[in-house]
Amino acid sequence: MTTDPYSKLQDRYSERVRQHNKEKNYGGPNGKTGTLVLDPRDPMQAARALVAARFMNDDHRLLHRHRGTFWRFQNNHYVLADQEMVRAEVWRFLEQAERLGSNDKPGPFKPNRARVSDVLDALNSACALDSLIDPPAWLNGADCKLPPAVEMFPVANGLLHLPSSGLYPPTPDYFGLSASDVAFDPNAPDPVHWFAFLTDLFGKDEQAITALQDWFGYALAPDTSQHKILYQKWRLWCDNVGRKPGTKQIFGRDLRAALPSLRMTHTRDGNTRERNYEGIGLRERS
Repeated sequence: MTTDPYSKLQDRYSERVRQHNKEKNYGGPNGKTGTLVLDPRDPMQAARALVAARFMNDDHRLLHRHRGTFWRFQNNHYVLADQEMVRAEVWRFLEQAERLGSNDKPGPFKPNRARVSDVLDALNSACALDSLIDPPAWLNGADCKLPPAVEMFPVANGLLHLPSSGLYPPTPDYFGLSASDVAFDPNAPDPVHWFAFLTDLFGKDEQAITALQDWFGYALAPDTSQHKILYQKWRLWCDNVGRKPGTKQIFGRDLRAALPSLRMTHTRDGNTRERNYEGIGLRERS
């Protein structure tokens, strides 16, 4: 059996890279003290170094690849990290790295499209989450001592436990994709203006007010399977009672204020502007 000479050269180069980084104490337990030297033929090494340098907080990874999409932790939940943003991060990281020259002296890494693509492919693997995980979920699994993830909801001042109204510190271990920018305050005063708006809409119809309150709460949950049904009932009520101009627009804006992660798109047809609140079947025209 013959040995590939190229493979032997690559192994020796990789060993020199590891030895250099060890001598410079890069990536040691006390943090980096030198410039990282990468092996251009080892994209997984670069991907793991990128995660350690840009996407770690203590022992928590802040970037995950889940069901074909990158998600990055932001404040109290995970937000979509589009491919272009992640690719740009790879370019910037490789641009600051070095590689060993023929004389074993470090020089610029000089990334190109092929090397960036290789590292990005490796990053998909390094950050992969099981596609069977359904958010919200705890990523620390059996080690988690907190209530079930489905009972938690991220708010501006922490993770709110819905059954008990208890607040917990936000953590990247909570893999949730929706959140509210509103701070939870159990002692907040009654929303007088909001109640006046509901009374103006529904009069003394307490069931309608309760149903609308339930829908706002349901819209905060990641399950959107019944959102459209609820909206159809709301629209039917507006048509039956002859809603005032702007009622639906006010409703949609208030819902988005409570749930900023609710995506809204705009379309225009002549003088008509339409807002589409994705996932809940709500459309407004103005």
